[in-house]
Amino acid sequence: MLHLPKPNNQITAEIKGSDPEILIPGIINRVLPSVLPSSVTDGSFSAYVKLAERFRGTCKSQSQTHPVYPVGPVIDLKGGQADDPSNLDKDQHDKIIKWLDEQPQSSIVFLCFGSMGSFGATQSLRLPPVTQGKTTRASKSSNSEDILPDGFLGRVLAHKATGGFVSHCGWNSILESLWYGVPVVTWPISAEQQLNAFRMVRELGLAEELRLDYRKGSGELVVADEIENGVTKVMDRNSEVRKKVKDMAEKVRRAAMDGGSSFISIGKLIDDMMGFGQIWKG
Repeated sequence: MLHLPKPNNQITAEIKGSDPEILIPGIINRVLPSVLPSSVTDGSFSAYVKLAERFRGTCKSQSQTHPVYPVGPVIDLKGGQADDPSNLDKDQHDKIIKWLDEQPQSSIVFLCFGSMGSFGATQSLRLPPVTQGKTTRASKSSNSEDILPDGFLGRVLAHKATGGFVSHCGWNSILESLWYGVPVVTWPISAEQQLNAFRMVRELGLAEELRLDYRKGSGELVVADEIENGVTKVMDRNSEVRKKVKDMAEKVRRAAMDGGSSFISIGKLIDDMMGFGQIWKG
């Protein structure tokens, strides 16, 4: 955030998709302006940069930045329980899992675009919800089974029949895909999802590219041939991406175990917070 270019030394101008690629510390490849978070390009650039400056302002010295504690993956491994009616109707759950049980291993492609992910009628993959006041409900023409509850994503990704995941690239979904070793086809929609997709594809080689810079409301269509191409690549059992994702699944699990890098970082975070608390009291 602190290294984004400020046109003409001002922070009120927007970064345009046609601007030169940006070199940002911590990211090896130059970043396409078109994949930067929506808040950078939608007129909120000034507030975005000022927020980053306030992060630095909380340090003891203006020349310092905060230490980074690399913890994770931070995911809900238990998820919503199948017998919890607030999360998923048991009959509905059993029907879906039974169908998955009948499918060959790694033969299913799962499409999920998050709790807020939807498309217009022209794209017609999932119809948007109808909002009435502060209540959001599924539109009359949508199926209630399309509204996925908390924890459902993890249960499907963990199933042996699931071989690929077409995703909006929200960070929770990415972490779950890596934890369960299921490769992703990138179809970002909004927020920081385009940058997530860019890093997964170009930086880490852990996802197949469908689109990197698609944005909801742009009016642009992702056509059938593109979707078919992305799905074909992600379902290739011998693909390099699939091998990398399986390897990463082992690494992220080791990181979260006692003695793993994430486990150690959390301990250091706790120690530092306790030490800061003692200084504050003193």
